[in-house]
Amino acid sequence: MSNLPELIVGWQNDVDVTTLPVEAQHAYQEMRDYNRKAAEARTRFEGIIQSQAGNGQHVVFNYRFGKLSMAMAEGDKADKPAKAPSASKSLQSFLAAAKANGRAS
Repeated sequence: MSNLPELIVGWQNDVDVTTLPVEAQHAYQEMRDYNRKAAEARTRFEGIIQSQAGNGQHVVFNYRFGKLSMAMAEGDKADKPAKAPSASKSLQSFLAAAKANGRAS
């Protein structure tokens, strides 16, 4: 059983951040900066561990629940194909969709 709340409006991907209040835009940018630094540290860490794997093998990482898990896999690490970007949506369109569905006041 999941602890997630019931969604009243489906996920709106690619929200146009420029439609958020200025304070929220700054906080969002700060969060992205920290995420970028964390991604760089993760890449550096994984590269160090990956360099220890034998030829034709790669290490698979998982960080669920704040714990490090690793597994060894055969073959070279495959890159995922790039996904085409989708159009951004504004905060106003997100809230309007919720209201139109009778899910927001």
